[in-house]
Amino acid sequence: MGKAKLTVGIVIRDGGRVLLVEHGEAASALKGTYGLPAGKLDSNENFINACLREAKEETGLTIDENDLKRLDHVYYAEIARNDGTVKPFGMIVFATDKFEGELITTDEARPQWVNIEELDKLNLLPNVKEAIEEALSI
Repeated sequence: MGKAKLTVGIVIRDGGRVLLVEHGEAASALKGTYGLPAGKLDSNENFINACLREAKEETGLTIDENDLKRLDHVYYAEIARNDGTVKPFGMIVFATDKFEGELITTDEARPQWVNIEELDKLNLLPNVKEAIEEALSI
């Protein structure tokens, strides 16, 4: 695997459900795949700020940074992209069960609450299930 670009992701829990985003036409990830609300850091942005921004952009939900818990594991994988390339990524993941707002859908992402026992039925990006399992253990 080449040099992995570090990204951030968030596991948003609500009882026995987690919030995933289905990637749409405008997403860089393959259309129809499911992942955590996630993305790269903007310039001069730290992991927490990027996590909060990505959650808001991809789901419409607002999260207070004091309600975030960082997972211990950094998840590495090669991810297939809509442009036909495969790129290595490392994802630092946070978790929360506190949020405000209403879900929004964009051309890039369609957020959906998914029952945890139904994760295996979805076309998940690498490491999504493992990150959710770690988040459920804290």
